[in-house]
Amino acid sequence: MRQNRRNFLNLLARSEPRAASYWLHLNRTAMACRFEVTMRQSEETGIVAATEALDEIDRLESRLTVFRETSEVSVVNSGAAKKFVEVSQELFELLTLCRRLSAQTDGAFDITSGPLTRCWGFLRRQGRLPSQAEIDQAMSVVGSDKLLLDETKRTVRFAREGMEINLGSIGKGYALDSAADLMSTRVSTALLNAGSSSMRAI
Repeated sequence: MRQNRRNFLNLLARSEPRAASYWLHLNRTAMACRFEVTMRQSEETGIVAATEALDEIDRLESRLTVFRETSEVSVVNSGAAKKFVEVSQELFELLTLCRRLSAQTDGAFDITSGPLTRCWGFLRRQGRLPSQAEIDQAMSVVGSDKLLLDETKRTVRFAREGMEINLGSIGKGYALDSAADLMSTRVSTALLNAGSSSMRAI
C-alpha cells in the first residue's frame, strides 16, 4: 500500500505543469486595437514590467493620435501651415524617420497622406467615393517633401495649407518597439503584439 501511494505521488509530481510552462497574458485596448504582452509566469518582475509597457503605449497614443485635439500631432496639424511648431525630441525624431522612409520608398510610405484618408472618409469610418476633383485637391497637399523639419530649432512646418500628418502607418510598430525596449531591461523573454498587424519579441 505504501509503495503504491509513493508511486502515485511520483506520477503526480511528474505530470504537474512547471511554473515555467504557464504563460501570463496582459492586454489593453489602445490605438483602436488590443495590445497584448505574453510572458512566462516565472518572470519575477513580469507583471510590473508588462503594466509599465502598456502604460507606455497609452502615453504614446495620447501624443501621436489624430483623434484627440490635445495630442502633439493634432497641435502640429492645426498650426504648422501657419508657423513653425516646436515639438518634443521624441516626435521630431519620429518625423525625421518617417520622412527618410518616404524617400527610401519613393513615396510609397508617406505620413502626409492624411488629406487622402480624410477624402475617402476613412478617418470617420464612413467610407465614400470622392470625386476626381477632391482626389486631385488632396494630392496637391500630400508629399513628405512638403514636410519641413528644422533640426536646430526642433520645429515642424507645412509647406502648403491643408496638409496634415497621420502616424497610423507606423504608430503601432513604434509603440511596440518602445514598450519592448522598456521591458527588455526587466524580463528575459516576452512577446508583444498589436492586434494581428504588428508583433515584437524579446
